[in-house]
Amino acid sequence: MNPRKLFLTLTVGCLVATPFLPQAFAATDNCYYRVVNVSANDVLWMRLGPHKQYQIVGVIPFDGTKIQKTGYEIKRQNSQWMPVEYKDMAGWLNRRYLEEDCQLNNAIEESRYYTLKRGDTLYSVSKRYGKTVKEIAKWNDLEAPYNLSVGQRLRVVPPICGYRVVKVAADDQLSIRAEPRTKSERVGSIPFNGTDIQITGQELTIGKSRWVLIRYQSIEGWVNRGYLEKEC
Repeated sequence: MNPRKLFLTLTVGCLVATPFLPQAFAATDNCYYRVVNVSANDVLWMRLGPHKQYQIVGVIPFDGTKIQKTGYEIKRQNSQWMPVEYKDMAGWLNRRYLEEDCQLNNAIEESRYYTLKRGDTLYSVSKRYGKTVKEIAKWNDLEAPYNLSVGQRLRVVPPICGYRVVKVAADDQLSIRAEPRTKSERVGSIPFNGTDIQITGQELTIGKSRWVLIRYQSIEGWVNRGYLEKEC
């Protein structure tokens, strides 16, 4: 096996018989990362845990981009590992094969907005981006008669949907756990009316409960899926 290959791991994994579940981690970076130090005729291995001994579950291309850091790095023996999200995967990868790509992150962010020029109308902007006036107005909290000004920035793609807490009493909170089980360490909580919750990993069914890895403010951990509802 090529020692230069990258080992990307699923967020929830295990060695053949040893459970591996990620702990909750803190705030994320603002920049994306891209793959480096992998040849064009090679691929990046995906594994079930933060070590080359974990089972291979897939690959990513040598020129992979838009890799997002989701928490603290961990040192295992002589290697530094980092929790990440890549497309529909969430897990850990060897830090040696990553490089910050803030320029890409800024370009992606800028592509979500349009700066108004002289003569622009909400209708012309909506046609330019294949949207409706109603959609553009909603994403930018605009109301008729839509008073616009030159230099104003308008969101032209829909915002990412978040989740909100449901089925929790007003005098209670939704616990965030270090692992997907009710007896796991509590690492934070969300108020009964909490919003702007992001799901960052796959859903797990354990017993009769469904658990998801989430990010709320500066905390990441597991919550019971039954208490979340999508909010766009």
